[in-house]
Amino acid sequence: MGHTQWMPEVWLNVGIDYDGDGKISPFGKADDALGSTAKFLVNRGKYHAANIGANEVRGASGAAGGSRTYAAWASAGVSRADGQAFPQANATAQMWIPVAGGPTFLLDDFYAVKSYNP
Repeated sequence: MGHTQWMPEVWLNVGIDYDGDGKISPFGKADDALGSTAKFLVNRGKYHAANIGANEVRGASGAAGGSRTYAAWASAGVSRADGQAFPQANATAQMWIPVAGGPTFLLDDFYAVKSYNP
C-alpha cells in the first residue's frame, strides 16, 4: 500500500510522521512514505547514506565476481567508466552484469533496496 508498497503490518510498526502534519500516512504526499522507507533501510543496517549505490565500471572482463572492497576491485584492474576514483575505497561492492555483453556495475546499496522490495 502507498507510494513505496508497504505491507500494512510493517507500516504500523515503522511508519513515521516525516512531514510533521500529525498523521502517519503512506498515501497522498510522499513525505511520510519516503521518510519511513529511509528509516527502515537505515535501521536494518543494510543502507549506508554515504554510499553511491551503483557505479558503471570498465576492465571487469577478467575479474571474478563476488563482493570486495572498492580498493580490491581497483587492484584487480576495475575502474569507474567515468574515470573518477571510487569515493569510498573501503566500502564493499558486488559486481553485476545485467545482460551479457552489456555494461558492468559495482553495486553497494542496491541490494539494501532490493532486499526491501525485490
